[in-house]
Amino acid sequence: GEAVMATDGDLTVPPAEEYPPMQLLMLEKTACGMYLSGHPLDSFDWFCSLLHTHPLAALEALPEQQNVRTVCIVQGVRRHQTKKGEDMAFLSLEDKTGSTSGIVFPKLYAESRDKLQPDRMVCAESTVSRRGDEVSLICQRICSVEEFPVMLRQMDFCIKIMQNGELDRMPALTELCRKFPGETRIVLYLTQNKAYSIPRTPLYASVSEAFFKAVCKIFPAEQLGMIPQVRRKTL
Repeated sequence: GEAVMATDGDLTVPPAEEYPPMQLLMLEKTACGMYLSGHPLDSFDWFCSLLHTHPLAALEALPEQQNVRTVCIVQGVRRHQTKKGEDMAFLSLEDKTGSTSGIVFPKLYAESRDKLQPDRMVCAESTVSRRGDEVSLICQRICSVEEFPVMLRQMDFCIKIMQNGELDRMPALTELCRKFPGETRIVLYLTQNKAYSIPRTPLYASVSEAFFKAVCKIFPAEQLGMIPQVRRKTL
């Protein structure tokens, strides 16, 4: 807005609008080399909890060829051309716990090139590669943050039932699904039977941070997770 000249000669400058949180964090990183007011991944803690992702700092303890899912920020992309003339890429990846390198071979790079840009957030399904003390990720699938909702719709929202008494909470869960209508199916894992089960009246919801926090008031967060879709078996 325009500056306003007060009658006593003082210059009054109207307050500026706050930067969007993500833009502010990027400006902090550019100016100071680090994030100051938070981390870009903070708003996806719920997503990481549901998908049981691996923090990058935990990779050191994992064996060769271990399958992992990580949510991280692309810090750098180095393109490389193979002997066959195909493009592939070496990534610098970072999350709140540490950093690592990722390798994207030609087929996946051709499919994911637009997602692999500096400061972009991605969810990567990979295998662990070890060369001596160096640990890296061989990426098998890459999803951009814009694709996270699609990922959730293609999976089941699983609730682990530790004891039969927890089934008494189902009416509260049913009401919650009415408040968050969507396409993701709710399934139960009955630990005493060691089997998955689907409520006789199927429940579906739109999985979001708000839905996750609401379900956590009914069941503990450690009993919740996203899993590949299971076969139908009614409870």
